[in-house]
Amino acid sequence: VFKVKDKTLRLTNLLGRVYLDTVTSNAFDDLKNIIETEEKTDIHIVDFHAEATGEKISLARAFDGQVTAIVGTHTHVQTADERLLPKGTAYITDLGMCGAYESILGDSPEPVIKRTWTGMPAQFTIPESGTIQVCGAVISIDDKTNKATSIKRIFVIK
Repeated sequence: VFKVKDKTLRLTNLLGRVYLDTVTSNAFDDLKNIIETEEKTDIHIVDFHAEATGEKISLARAFDGQVTAIVGTHTHVQTADERLLPKGTAYITDLGMCGAYESILGDSPEPVIKRTWTGMPAQFTIPESGTIQVCGAVISIDDKTNKATSIKRIFVIK
């Protein structure tokens, strides 16, 4: 929780469980607990780091109107489904990645291909030059209601 001008902003990061076997907490219970027991804030943005798109939209629908925005992360591929949900929460399934454009998940392709193909360990490396991509979203928020009024995805290649 921190201050931005005259507003308090909460940024929450939650982990999904579907296809991520090592995660033991439940994002739905965790977010419910935060909303019910933590200090109230003007703006609440949730980063939901999860694999399954269905789990991401389920969380967003379950908490529509209770948080300002739910943005998904993890798959490194930006989705084209940004929207305002019926009760005013901004949503996008995955923001996408910032990193090397000619890469696999931000790493040099060759070792990722080797590991995926053979199942054998490979040292991943981050490309040191080349084209980059920057992905994200801009969310506009009404100053009086603190509800999201728009969400626009950003995808830049340089």
